[in-house]
Amino acid sequence: MDIEQIAAAAAAELDQARDAKVQTIRDLATSGEQVMTLRAQLAEAEREHARVYQTALRADWDEKAIKRLGLPVPERRAGGRPRKSDES
Repeated sequence: MDIEQIAAAAAAELDQARDAKVQTIRDLATSGEQVMTLRAQLAEAEREHARVYQTALRADWDEKAIKRLGLPVPERRAGGRPRKSDES
């Protein structure tokens, strides 16, 4: 092997290692994007679940009955107006 062949082989190895390293970052970016998308979808689903849960409560279902049916109770309640304080 002459010097040019050795240099070309070394350059090919470096290129392959660099390409593999860059691919890991591409994979990480793709995975991170998927996590952010799924978190946003989960947050929206949780908001909708809390909204529908409040609708069920207004339709005279209580939390015990809902739990007895095996349905999940939302971790966060749906937003709304704050309750009036008794300090008037």
